[in-house]
Amino acid sequence: MPMGYVATTALFAWCTFFAVVAPRRPRPLATLSFWFGLGLNEVPFVGIYVLVASASTALAAAQGDLDSAEAKVTVAVAAVATVGLALSAWRGLRTDQVVVRALEQGLGTGWRVRVRVPLRRRRPWARILLLPAA
Repeated sequence: MPMGYVATTALFAWCTFFAVVAPRRPRPLATLSFWFGLGLNEVPFVGIYVLVASASTALAAAQGDLDSAEAKVTVAVAAVATVGLALSAWRGLRTDQVVVRALEQGLGTGWRVRVRVPLRRRRPWARILLLPAA
């Protein structure tokens, strides 16, 4: 049983839970949720990469450490955490609609004409997926 894999998966599952669920009450739990969910909520693709490809599941599979029942449970937890991170990423993709609506309410429907800074029309997917820290 690879303990490094279990520890990494447990940590990422814990943080993913708080990134996706984000309880508001009681206040100490809300504070805990904010701090633990902050990193993965901002860059969920990094969490997916770590859980699936680079340091965790792929490495444990390559070493043949996924044969025990405990390892299979850990893989299941990693899969659920990956789904949670995908949900967090999907929520993040929808925020542009909220921002546009808020700008239209505050500045009027013709706000884009008055903006002098060129605005991106598309997301830079290559940079988002390949260089999320930049």
